[in-house]
Amino acid sequence: MLDGFSSIGAPWNTGFDDISKLAEKVGLSVKENFLIADYSNGMDKDFWVDPQLLDDYSICIFQR
Repeated sequence: MLDGFSSIGAPWNTGFDDISKLAEKVGLSVKENFLIADYSNGMDKDFWVDPQLLDDYSICIFQR
């Protein structure tokens, strides 16, 4: 996927190895952090998302 973005002139320039370090820098903490596919599959039983399609995308909820 990253090679595909790069080949069209849109390299992937972001991502976090440890989101808690970013949160700490701005005075927050991580309340929840989960994969979008896991969240989606837990919400709607009629539509299943293949976790491999979205394994690089997550939702992070911060708290003060």
